Amino acid sequence: MSTDVKTMNRKVFKAGMKKSHRIIHTHVQDILSSACERLLADAVQSKEFQGFTGNTQTSYACGIYMDGKLAYCSFQESWNRPPVRLKVEKGKYVYLSHPYEGHARGVRGKTDVDSLYGSDTSLNFLKSYTNVPKKGFSIVMCTGTEYSEYIESSRNLNVLTETWQRARQILLQNLKPIPQ
Repeated sequence: MSTDVKTMNRKVFKAGMKKSHRIIHTHVQDILSSACERLLADAVQSKEFQGFTGNTQTSYACGIYMDGKLAYCSFQESWNRPPVRLKVEKGKYVYLSHPYEGHARGVRGKTDVDSLYGSDTSLNFLKSYTNVPKKGFSIVMCTGTEYSEYIESSRNLNVLTETWQRARQILLQNLKPIPQ
């Protein structure tokens, strides 16, 4: 085989491999995007708390990381109105006559919080998160409220734990072959 034919074959092979990687990458991203939407829907469906400010439920978010970098971010879209106020600061008592959900009531902040809306905190977290593989794909799901753990541990109400427990099943349900 001549050098010219080998060089041409090598170029054709490299071009084919590059195209196949692009097709696979796009396919995996589509699968993971669908999985994120299902995870977000699951979190909404299985939430057990009544929102006070609306920051927790409006901050459910999923990030897809590819080769260690955030490539895609998705927020839940079940609630079509913004939170009624910023998060309640630790130690501060707030009464709302029209909370995000439920009846009029007051709460005292139990956790240190930032001065952002929950969705902004979620986005900042996903942008700064680095504990992902440097090669391959991963999904990270979060809320943007520092008191989500408090809701789960002290009030024994589900925020994200049940969705985390079903995450593998949800991801597997979204797997599909590459179209021909």
